[in-house]
Amino acid sequence: MTTRKRAARPRSQRGRYDRTKTPEERHAEQRTKLLDAARDVLAETGWAAATVDAILKKAELSRATFYAHFRELDDVLLEAYQRATVSAQRIVQENLTQPTDPLERARAGVTAFLRLVEEYPALARIMFDVGRGSPPKVVALHEAAVDRFVALIIARGRANFEAGLVQQVPDEITAYAVVCAIQGVALRYLTRGEAHRVMEAGPALLRLTIRALS
Repeated sequence: MTTRKRAARPRSQRGRYDRTKTPEERHAEQRTKLLDAARDVLAETGWAAATVDAILKKAELSRATFYAHFRELDDVLLEAYQRATVSAQRIVQENLTQPTDPLERARAGVTAFLRLVEEYPALARIMFDVGRGSPPKVVALHEAAVDRFVALIIARGRANFEAGLVQQVPDEITAYAVVCAIQGVALRYLTRGEAHRVMEAGPALLRLTIRALS
């Protein structure tokens, strides 16, 4: 009578690590994996439904590893959010610094926001979808991020005014309205699962932006 050999079960990679790397390199790699996983979980579930287990499943790391880096769930979520806002602002700002013509600069700014949604929907969803279920700390961070974008628009408007390219510097409320309009349109596409179509909103947002800031 012959006996069948049982197929070896694939070993779980959770908790295992590359021993060729230094402890510092492994530590940095683990933290990045946890933050990337937290970003994806936030984008998929929102703040209220995010869990440590969901993050660990995506990161394929152990619970012990998680608590070696973060004290609690809110710590990793807050850091993931901060990373998202910094990345978003850098992407937009890099596009705003290139053109010198006010019209082209406005076009570049609107396009940068929309490209952010199209190419990095998880990051954009974290950035824009802050509301019910978000901790007060996150709401404060979100408002601070919006304020930075408002300040960026005003600074570019002032530079255009001083160069004699426009007749006035945009006031804070006008700049805030433009940021909120772009954010609202972007979130509508994200909520509908249509981030790939968001660039079609460009012409309407550009007309609104030019009318508001010129």
